[in-house]
Amino acid sequence: MKLFQLENVLKSLNSGFSFRSKITSDPEGDLAVIQMKDVNVEYLILQKDPDRISSEEIHPKYNLQKGDVLFLAKGSKNVAITYQGQFDRAIASSSFFVLRPRQEIISSEYLAWYLNSAFAEKHFMEHRAGTSTQNLNRPTLESLEIRVPEKKLQNLIANLNFLSWREYLLVNEINERRKTLMSNQILKILESYDKR
Repeated sequence: MKLFQLENVLKSLNSGFSFRSKITSDPEGDLAVIQMKDVNVEYLILQKDPDRISSEEIHPKYNLQKGDVLFLAKGSKNVAITYQGQFDRAIASSSFFVLRPRQEIISSEYLAWYLNSAFAEKHFMEHRAGTSTQNLNRPTLESLEIRVPEKKLQNLIANLNFLSWREYLLVNEINERRKTLMSNQILKILESYDKR
């Protein structure tokens, strides 16, 4: 297993696009804008319907590529997710750093897992900036030391992580359905009691 500083396993690390004013969503827009509100930090997934704008206003260099890792650098919960190319064209807002991994060294899924791991969290907690809104800056992110095993082990870890999250989502869904079922049963009991 090799130890790298994060900056050495990336093709690029850039901030997302910084808007000068509040985003006005255009349902006819051809460019999806991924913002902090679009990330479910509990489930580490993107919501399905981000705001849209016209791509005429945005330089193509900001366009996301499948396999980019979006790292939410603002707020109290810093999380990383792999962009799966869900939208024809998309950009990330300035709440994110966009990391483009060198795939010959590190897979996107393993990188996202590592950025969400206890190893990274410890590093970020020690270097957090700000008081009320705690942000992570670029030097802190770049200086993270990352353990990079061979690709076979990276893929195994990424798959185990995916299965673990899938189980978590399914268990939560089952629990929500049980709760709804129980609530409906109680309402039926009350209704039948009232009819006596």
